Amino acid sequence: MERTAVLETKNAQFNIFRANRLERGRAHKIARKHFDYFFTNGSAFLDEAERLRSEEKTILAAVQLSYAGQFLLRAEETVFFGSFAHTSNMMTSFKRTRTYSRRLVKMFNPVNEGNRLFLETLSSLKREVRENTIAISEKRFRWYAGNLRNLQQIVRESCENHLFYLVHDKSRQQMESEAIEKICADLALQDTASETADDCGSENPNPGDGTETA
Repeated sequence: MERTAVLETKNAQFNIFRANRLERGRAHKIARKHFDYFFTNGSAFLDEAERLRSEEKTILAAVQLSYAGQFLLRAEETVFFGSFAHTSNMMTSFKRTRTYSRRLVKMFNPVNEGNRLFLETLSSLKREVRENTIAISEKRFRWYAGNLRNLQQIVRESCENHLFYLVHDKSRQQMESEAIEKICADLALQDTASETADDCGSENPNPGDGTETA
């Protein structure tokens, strides 16, 4: 049976992936390539944004922040979808990626005004730079950077869990549960064997050699 995704929510159905019925080994290779490219570069953009901000290069830092968010979400998109939406609109990308992660929905639910503003305005930073209307305070920068660090962690864990599944045909949680069950079963067998040995010994606590002494 071919499988392609570990779903963290019940909203995504398996038939989403029928257009990409790939053997798991090949699926893992492609997903890993996408993840390494987009996640690595997204993280590098975020690191560079913080470095530029420390040097008071606000305009360049703002551009890096915008690209960081775009690439991190594309890492999630490509690992699960196999492709990404060709748009710079962060909200569009988020709506695609939230299908696969409860934590992503909980952390950045756009119903919350602050989350909605984060997703909508992060995309506009590049435009503000082009139009020379950028004005990003230290507080605003830290707000973007903090949210992006949270996004980075969620995307990393979500994608790594899926990549693990593609290799092992089971989730990390399933494998850990099976390992615990096996350990418990082995311990139960050892206890049973030990009890059996104790019972045998108690039936004849002082065995002799079968001879009588005068």
